[in-house]
Amino acid sequence: MMLAQLLPDMVKDVAPWLISLGAVLWITNEGMKFFKSVRGEPPSPPNGQLGAAHAVLSGRTSKNENSIRTLYGQVAQLRTDFTHELQEQTQIIIASGERRHEAITRQFQEIAAAIARLDERTKH
Repeated sequence: MMLAQLLPDMVKDVAPWLISLGAVLWITNEGMKFFKSVRGEPPSPPNGQLGAAHAVLSGRTSKNENSIRTLYGQVAQLRTDFTHELQEQTQIIIASGERRHEAITRQFQEIAAAIARLDERTKH
């Protein structure tokens, strides 16, 4: 409808613009196809045997990833258990050190008392 309103003098200048616009659109379309093929999904295997092998490998990969996650969980649990055990052992060692310190202090006090008695005996 709009083209019908154009004057014949105007139409002769429109043709080169339409050709240029069409060429730009075509080049843009081809460029988009190229980028889509570069960034697109990997092609499917060419035959069924390769497809089956791919499925088997994908399954093995999933199993391995699950095993690794399980192992990470077990290692984390072992680390937690080890930390708790280490803290308990540290407390036991500290307590035994304190008992040993008290015993040695008591022995020194007994020796000091014995020496003091000897001093009292030797003074008289």
